[in-house]
Amino acid sequence: MSLAGEDSLSYRISNAQTNQTGAYSLVVTNLAGSVTSAVMTLTVYWASAPPNDMFANRLPITSLPGTVTGSNAGASKEPLEPYHGGYAGGKSVWWTWTAPSNLIVTVDTTGSSFENVFVFYTGDSLASLAAVATGYGSPGYTGGGIAFFATAGTAYQIAVDKTWGGSGSILLNMRSTALPEKVLDLAGGFDGTNVFLRFSGLPARSYRVQFTSKLSPPAWQTLGSVTAGSDGLFQFTDTNGWRQTQRFYRLVWP
Repeated sequence: MSLAGEDSLSYRISNAQTNQTGAYSLVVTNLAGSVTSAVMTLTVYWASAPPNDMFANRLPITSLPGTVTGSNAGASKEPLEPYHGGYAGGKSVWWTWTAPSNLIVTVDTTGSSFENVFVFYTGDSLASLAAVATGYGSPGYTGGGIAFFATAGTAYQIAVDKTWGGSGSILLNMRSTALPEKVLDLAGGFDGTNVFLRFSGLPARSYRVQFTSKLSPPAWQTLGSVTAGSDGLFQFTDTNGWRQTQRFYRLVWP
């Protein structure tokens, strides 16, 4: 059987299906006659679905930093599954990761073999997913990484899907950096002579209390040191605060 309209220098089958399995040959014709090539056999196999094809079967990521490997060959798209990063996709795979502490997380898919989109979500079902961060990757491209703040104890669901087409190997590269420690809040009072500073910080952490009378430029001076209690609360008294029109305070650690 001849293939109608297929008379160009090449013949391409995109997204080959099992019904296209068979023996193919090429006929070349000119004024001198015709020559038929040897028979070429095309066999199409269905790729088995990856183990994390379904949202319910997402694979756990247990530690950072690291590179998670996988493939979306044979993957599919579920009902109610969102368009990841705005792409129709259709070959998504899933992972899940729970932040052990407050972290800055950086992620990229450098080294993956196809154009991809990857999204971090919160939510425990496809219907309840809320996107937190979205990144993109393609072979040879290193500029599609993301960075976001991960909250301690929060479970993040991670989808990797194709953008325009294709499937292949996935390298999900994840790194984390601890958030800098910070004072949570500050409150003060004044009795006409003394300035009372009340802080809420990190339990059992020692701080230096500093002041400056101006912020442009500041000239910080240390008033003393304090150690937060087991509840993180402590108070400091500035006995000379009344002598100044204004004073700015800060805590320094270490």
